[in-house]
Amino acid sequence: MLCRAGWTDWSTLSGLFSPPAAHAIQHMLCILLLLLCTAPATAEEPEPLCDLSPFIEQTPEGVAPCKTCFFPTYPGINSLDLAKYPAQDFTNQWIYFSGDSTLRQVYGEFYGIIHRTQAPGYAELKHHSRQICPVQVRDSYVPPPWDYTPCYLNEFTCHNHYNDTGMGHNIDITYDWKHLIYEDYDRALYNRWEAEKNGPHFLFVSPGIHDCYHAPEEYEHHAREMAKLARHLASLQGQIVVWIDANPITYAVHGAAALKCIFYVNAAAHKLAREHGILMFSRQTMIVSGHQVIANDEYPMHQTDETVKVEVQHLLAWLGCALQHKKAGLLTS
Repeated sequence: MLCRAGWTDWSTLSGLFSPPAAHAIQHMLCILLLLLCTAPATAEEPEPLCDLSPFIEQTPEGVAPCKTCFFPTYPGINSLDLAKYPAQDFTNQWIYFSGDSTLRQVYGEFYGIIHRTQAPGYAELKHHSRQICPVQVRDSYVPPPWDYTPCYLNEFTCHNHYNDTGMGHNIDITYDWKHLIYEDYDRALYNRWEAEKNGPHFLFVSPGIHDCYHAPEEYEHHAREMAKLARHLASLQGQIVVWIDANPITYAVHGAAALKCIFYVNAAAHKLAREHGILMFSRQTMIVSGHQVIANDEYPMHQTDETVKVEVQHLLAWLGCALQHKKAGLLTS
């Protein structure tokens, strides 16, 4: 090295300079090299990570929280400044909503943000999906024995493309009716995405309330179907899956039995999300913690538009933060 200790050979410079001059030049070069070696890096510092702690499950001591799950409680989110969280940019993305009419309300709030306007109400969404959107193709669909209601009336798929939105540019958004927890239609849809490598970028999926509405006494069977759904969701390679649990219901003749079924099935969903590392947003936790009930302390099948709006605002804040942590390799259960 030019600056090695004890260097006294000036032969490389003696043809041009006298030894003292060559020594001075060597000394100056050594100083320059040292400055270059010790100069601080000019690369930009990485953006600081958002604070995910308000969204992480609060568990008893000794129990590891589910870092991929968000259990939002009103006491815990009332003071949360959502403006401090990164806005999720869906530019050049395809967002897919798969669920029943309860998830259609969540889709409606996204629709409002997309258009920078008030989200359409429940009745408007229902009319739009049933009267304007094309019907699904369910060649192999065989309804289970307890599916005695005409839910086929809802089986439509709404799809639109938007160039300029409140969530970015060049966005595709789909709402696809999903009836039961896990059925032929779901299997065929997910398998086609995997085979053709052309599915959506984001899948917001909810098992919905119909299994517990039709047959609340079959809650153990419904939980087993939930396990099948979780395994398939976890196997998807091209989608960021956001699993939204079912909102609690006590409704019509089923009453408390339907609510018991929902709680049982959602508990299974939370456990499965933890096991498989699936992003899970709990509507149940938020609705119950806020006591979002109607007369006789019943949870309505469809929450108010204002309640759903608050849910979606926190869902987006959590998702943007969670994906930031995921990119940094920190989001593991």
